[in-house]
Amino acid sequence: MENNEIRQEPIEKDNQENLKVSKKGKAGKERLHIVEMRHNDRTIEINRDTNFGSKNKFAEVMLKISWGVAVAILHCYSKIFLGLKVEGKENFKKLKKSGEGFIIVSNHFHIMDTPMIAASIAPYKIQFTSIEQNFAIPFAGRILSFFNVIPMPENPAKFRYVFDYINRSINEGNIIHFFPEGVLLPYNNKIKSFSKGAFMCAEKTNCNVLPIVFTQRKAKGPFKIFKKYRCSYTAHILNPEKINSELKRKDAISELEERIKNIMIDTLDKYDE
Repeated sequence: MENNEIRQEPIEKDNQENLKVSKKGKAGKERLHIVEMRHNDRTIEINRDTNFGSKNKFAEVMLKISWGVAVAILHCYSKIFLGLKVEGKENFKKLKKSGEGFIIVSNHFHIMDTPMIAASIAPYKIQFTSIEQNFAIPFAGRILSFFNVIPMPENPAKFRYVFDYINRSINEGNIIHFFPEGVLLPYNNKIKSFSKGAFMCAEKTNCNVLPIVFTQRKAKGPFKIFKKYRCSYTAHILNPEKINSELKRKDAISELEERIKNIMIDTLDKYDE
C-alpha cells in the first residue's frame, strides 16, 4: 500500500540485543528496517456497542464464501512462492474441536505473515487484529471490516471497548489472533518485546493461548531461483498454554507472557536456519 513505508528507525534499547540486521543497503552498509503505517491521525468510531463481526446473516454467508476463496488462493501462494510448511496442525484442530474460544499469538517478521497464518490453519476462520489507522484508509479499511478484522486503538477508552468485545468473542467460542511484538522487522526472526494485550485477554477469559512460530529454512531447488531472499518458511503450531490461576492477576499475566515468549525463542533457536 502507498501508506506503507520501510525506513531506518532507532530501536528501543531493551530490544537491541534481540535484533539482527534484516537487509544490507546498496553501499554494503548494514541497516535495520521497520515496516509500519504512517500516522495519518485518522481514526474510526468505536463505542461499547460496536460490533466487529458480521452485521447480519447475509454478511456472514458472504464472508464465509469470500474467506474460503481468499484462503485457497493464499494457501497456493504460500506453498508455491514462500515454500510454507506446517508442523503441529493437530494442536490447532484439537483446540478447535473443543468448541472453546482461544487466542493465537505469533512472531511478526514478514509482510506476508498474516496470509501465512490464514494458510497454516486453512480452512478454518479466525479474527485478526490490526492498528486502528488502517481502517481509516479508503477501500482498504472496508476490506478489513468485511473480513471482521478487529481495530486496535491507542485511545484508552476505545481500547476498553475493543478489549470487552474480544473477551465476549472468545467466550462465544471464537478465535482471535495477536502479534504481541507489534513492530514488524522484515526477515528478522528474533523475538522482540511483547505487549500484554493478548495475555490480559487470556487471563480475563481463562482461555488457551496457542503459539505459532515461523522459522526460516534455506531455500532448495526452484526456490533458490525465484525467491528474492532465498529462504522458505515453516509454521510451527505449538502446544497451547494457559494462565496460572494460582498467581495473582498481574503476576499471572506477566508469567504467561514470559513463558510463551521463552517457548517461542526456544523454537526459533532449535529450527531457524
